[in-house]
Amino acid sequence: MPVNCKGYRYDIALLRILCIVVVVFFHGYGMMYANHFPTDVAELYRQQYELINQYGLINSAMPMFVFISGFLFGRQLKRKPLSLVKVIKDKFVRLMVPFFVFTIFFMLTTNSLSWEPFYRWTYWHLWFLPMLFWCFIVTYLIHPLIMNNRAWVAILTLLVLFAISLVGKVVPMIIGVHNVHLWICWFAFGTWFCSHEHLITKGFSRNLVAICGISIYVIVSYLVPWEYGSNNLMGTIATLGGILALWSMANMITWSDSMWTKFVITLSGASFGIYIFHNWVEMFMISRTAQRLIPLDYWAIEHTTLFPLLFSLMAFIISWGLTWLLLKTRFGKFLIG
Repeated sequence: MPVNCKGYRYDIALLRILCIVVVVFFHGYGMMYANHFPTDVAELYRQQYELINQYGLINSAMPMFVFISGFLFGRQLKRKPLSLVKVIKDKFVRLMVPFFVFTIFFMLTTNSLSWEPFYRWTYWHLWFLPMLFWCFIVTYLIHPLIMNNRAWVAILTLLVLFAISLVGKVVPMIIGVHNVHLWICWFAFGTWFCSHEHLITKGFSRNLVAICGISIYVIVSYLVPWEYGSNNLMGTIATLGGILALWSMANMITWSDSMWTKFVITLSGASFGIYIFHNWVEMFMISRTAQRLIPLDYWAIEHTTLFPLLFSLMAFIISWGLTWLLLKTRFGKFLIG
């Protein structure tokens, strides 16, 4: 597996980059028709957005993000015993503190003050942070089952978690708790996979896993297209195929101490900050003020392919720049470092 002397996984770094690029572009395309432009302009982009929504990598990118978090948590559990108190403390600082800080900041800068994000539905894309926090807690509590030496116990536990994810949103909306049962399956699968990766890498050819995974994802997406966020059995199977395919392809790359490798590590390290900032940046880039200063609606009509691509790319670069600047400060390193 591709690692350096410090145990850094280059494949995980690359997958993080892929995921954050997909997420930023997904939300960028969403901005094209989500009540920011006149109706006639927005309708031009609805079909593009739905195509990306149903067939694009977003259906694997977000589960992959959660899977990677679970995988890294599995490595942490294997290295040394952790107490529940320590997990809660560490992950609260890592996830919930940024959630509260940036929720307040985003509300203040967009004139949308409300108490609800703190106890109910969370704020914009920041829903991901409290959801991930609860995934860490729940997975810690059940990890003796997930990492059980008896294979049938671990597999049964994962099957139950995947089955629960198909139920839909039934849990009260309290600081991300309502999303946990929809995503815990991918987190727990990542934790399990950390201890059983060799079953894939040694038992099967990476090429075979990649080809089969891609084939499953493409065929299911074509025959039974499913919208991002809608949980169903075929979509789950396709997403699983997509994750394994991406993982296998990332492991095929030969890594060396080059500028490319350093770039991958650097950009991967900024992925958390880019995720935090990107939606907020896109909101300002397409705001009424921006549209008065720049003919965005004209560009959107005349360049239906190029405009959303450049818009999303610019949002990505600006978000990366803000992350870089914030990481230059002690407070920024504490928040998103």
